[in-house]
Amino acid sequence: TNVLAVHGMNQAATSSDALWQWELVARSAVSGLNGTINYFTTPTPSAHNGDGSEDPGPVIGLTTDTMPRPPSGNPFTWVVTAEVVPTVNPISSVRLQWRVMFGPEQTSAMLDNGLGNDAVAGDGIHTGTIVTTLDPGAMLRWRVVAADALGQTTTNPPFPDPLDSPIYFGTVAQNASEASSALPIYHWFVENPSAADTRTGTRGACFFLDQFYDNILTDLHGQSTAGFPKKSYDVDFNRGDRFQYLEGTGRVKDINLLTNWADKSKIRNQIGYGTMAEIGAPVHFAFPVRVQQNGAFFSIADMVEDGDERYLERVGLDGEGALYKMYSQINGGALSFEKKSRQDEGTEDINALRNGLTQAREAKLTYVYDNINLPGLVNYMAARVLVSDRD
Repeated sequence: TNVLAVHGMNQAATSSDALWQWELVARSAVSGLNGTINYFTTPTPSAHNGDGSEDPGPVIGLTTDTMPRPPSGNPFTWVVTAEVVPTVNPISSVRLQWRVMFGPEQTSAMLDNGLGNDAVAGDGIHTGTIVTTLDPGAMLRWRVVAADALGQTTTNPPFPDPLDSPIYFGTVAQNASEASSALPIYHWFVENPSAADTRTGTRGACFFLDQFYDNILTDLHGQSTAGFPKKSYDVDFNRGDRFQYLEGTGRVKDINLLTNWADKSKIRNQIGYGTMAEIGAPVHFAFPVRVQQNGAFFSIADMVEDGDERYLERVGLDGEGALYKMYSQINGGALSFEKKSRQDEGTEDINALRNGLTQAREAKLTYVYDNINLPGLVNYMAARVLVSDRD
């Protein structure tokens, strides 16, 4: 039931100085051919509602989505629980589906009978177990699949978008060789490593700071570095499961893993960005990490922030501002750039900036005073000189 309530404030009930002209306009539409009520199973923010479903299947909640890093080399048992509630039709089955690395998916029944590892019968909490042996640094992933009496299934994680959501929860087995590293360890899992060395990229998973991220996209980054034996990569994380690069900080949408193969010092990025930060210029975070690929050492890389609206907010700028990555000078010739924020609009703003900077002397001077943060620009240019930034 929808209720419209209007509270009017006036000097007296008989006063004539208030005009009320309220109109409620509504429209109803029947979804589907048979006029039944449908459930919206997939959110559609900023868009029209989808068709929905007459039978959304069971609802899955309170799922075991993390575990301590399991031991390697010896069999172990892990208990997974999930609350499963029927909607339209009774529940017919609940399954725990899991896989080691990129091996075949295995299935274990999840029961609510109060036996074995299940605590209480009939409380809606279904329990299943994983029994396996993992190699050092191996990946273990799992998900819960519930079906109703008519065969309608629900999964957790929900996996609504193959290109922007995780398929599994996961973790990584302990690896004794990690103890020798003083660097943060980025565990990267990819079924076809050579596919990541392309501009199209490939999907896989990663584990960092004891957090697991599934079905992420990794693709080739950079121009000259693309020809190096050790390459740079872009890593794109899913909506609702963004990446935390440091404890106690906000999450970021994407990161770059930049190769330092040609950097004999191995700390150029960190010193460069650190110097600029000390001077007061807004800069990306940058620090070295040890990369493990599919459980084995792969490289030492620089984890560097990818510029977007979250970066703008982190460094104290306007998150609604327009951020550009420039590949050309702005004062002449054709512009070459990537627009990193506000990508749903055109590029009139960067053209306006160029037009303002190419005016005649007095007009240009006025434009610069009105539109450029001159102290910030001076600091930035001085920092670039100090770190010999010619890129």
